[in-house]
Amino acid sequence: MKNLFTKIVLMVVLFCFVFSGHLIVSEDETVQLRTAPLNEEFIKYIKDKELGIMMRDFTEDGYPLGLIPSPMDLSHLRSDPEMTIQALPGRFDLRNENKLTKVRHQGQCGCCWAFASTAALESSLLPGERWDFSEQHLIDNHGFVGGPCSGGNIWKALAYYTRWAGPRTEDAFPYIYTTSRKDSSVKKHVQNAVFIPVRSSSTDNSTIKKAVIDYGAVYTNMYFADSCYHPGYASFYNSGIEEGAHAVAIVGWDDNYSRHNFNTVPPGDGAFIVRNSWGGDWGENGYFYGSYYDAFLGKRKIGAVVKKIESDTNYTRIYEYDPSGCTTTIGYDSPTAWFANVFTAKSKGKLKAVSFYVVGSINKYKIWIYNGVSQNQPKSGKIVSAKRGKLKSPGYFTILLKKQVELRKGDRFSIVVRMNSKNSSYPVPSEYHFKDYTKKLKAKNGQSFISWDGKSWLDTHKWIKKTNVCLKGFVE
Repeated sequence: MKNLFTKIVLMVVLFCFVFSGHLIVSEDETVQLRTAPLNEEFIKYIKDKELGIMMRDFTEDGYPLGLIPSPMDLSHLRSDPEMTIQALPGRFDLRNENKLTKVRHQGQCGCCWAFASTAALESSLLPGERWDFSEQHLIDNHGFVGGPCSGGNIWKALAYYTRWAGPRTEDAFPYIYTTSRKDSSVKKHVQNAVFIPVRSSSTDNSTIKKAVIDYGAVYTNMYFADSCYHPGYASFYNSGIEEGAHAVAIVGWDDNYSRHNFNTVPPGDGAFIVRNSWGGDWGENGYFYGSYYDAFLGKRKIGAVVKKIESDTNYTRIYEYDPSGCTTTIGYDSPTAWFANVFTAKSKGKLKAVSFYVVGSINKYKIWIYNGVSQNQPKSGKIVSAKRGKLKSPGYFTILLKKQVELRKGDRFSIVVRMNSKNSSYPVPSEYHFKDYTKKLKAKNGQSFISWDGKSWLDTHKWIKKTNVCLKGFVE
C-alpha cells in the first residue's frame, strides 16, 4: 500500500513539473534524477497549440517559414574564451570556393529546416563530392508528429540522419508530392554533428567563421520579418522582433559590410552571408546579408550546427533504441552520470564504434563494452573493450573503439558510458516523449539504464515509460 501511494505521489509530481522541465523521480531520498529544463519557446509552442494558436507559417509578403522549437535548450553554452583561433580573413564566401549546391525553393511548404539542413550536408562534401540530397524524403520520414509541411528543426533532422533513414537522393525522391517514386538506398551516414554555442555578443563570431571554413555551410535559426529586410541590398537586421521562425545556412561573412545597408542602422558594420530557401530569384541570387548585430541570428537556444558525414559502407548494422534522437537530457544535478544500453546481437559481426550526444562545453568520457551481460545488469559479464577521451564541444559524436569486439548471434552485450560534461547538470542524452511533438515511442524493460555512481542502476523505462538513452553501436 505504501509503495502504491509513493507511485501515485510521484506521478502527481511528474504531471505538475512536466512543463517546467523538472521531471523528478527518485529511488533514493538523497539522489534525485531530473531532466534538463525545457526550452521556454517549446513550452509556449505546446501551450499555444493546445489553445488552437498556431505558429506563423508565412511572412507578411507570403514567404514560407517552418521552424518549430525543440524541447532542447543549449543557450547556457558559450564559446570558450580561452580557445585560440587562427587569424581569419575579413571576408569569406563559400560561393567562391565551390562549396555550395544550387539554391532551392521550398515552395509553399513549411520546411525551411529541411532545406537548411540539407544545404549544410551537401556543402560539407564539396568540392570533392557533389550530391543532391532529397528534402522531400526527410520531411516525409522525419518520424515526429506532423506532416511534411508542419515544421521542424535541426533535432528532427539529426534523428532522421543518425538512425540512417537518410539522406536519399533528389532523383529518387524529388521535391514534389507524387505517389510514384524510384527506390533509393541511404547514400551517406551522418556520424558526427558539432553544436556551435550561441553567440554571446554581436562580435562573438570566430567559432561560426572557423566552422564555415572547416566544414562548409552552417545550419542556424533566425526570426524573419519582412519589415527587417532591405530588398535593394538583400540585407536583414532584426533588432528584437520575434516574428516568423526560420532556418537558414551561414555560408560566409563580410566584416566591413556597411551598417547603412540595412533598413534600420545597427550599432556596427559586419554581416554573415546567408543562404535562404526561397529560390534564386529572391535576394542576391538566393542569398542575403544578416547583420552581426541581429538579435536572434545564431543567438537563440542553439547557435549553429555543422555535420560531418561518412560513406554508407563504413558500417553494416546499427544498434539503437532512439530513432527520435535526443529530445531531452537527464542527470543528478551533477556534471557526472553513467548510462548504458543492453543489446542482443542479431548476427555475427565486429562492434567497431559507439555514438552519443554530449551537451557540455568540455565532455570527458569513458566507454566500456561488456559481453555475456546478465539481465538488468549492464556492468556484468566480461569487459571486452574500453576507451576514454575528451570532446571539446557539444554535439553528436561517433567514437571508434580501440579494440573491436567480436559478436556472435545471440550475444547479450552492453555499452556503458561514464560522462562528465562541463557546464551541464544533465549529461545523459535521452529520447523522451513529448505530446504533440514526438510520435509514440517504443521502449522495453532491460534496454536502457542510468546511474549516478556506476553501481546502482535504474531502468529508464521503469523510471518513465517509453524512455531510452541515446547510445548507439555500429557493427561491420
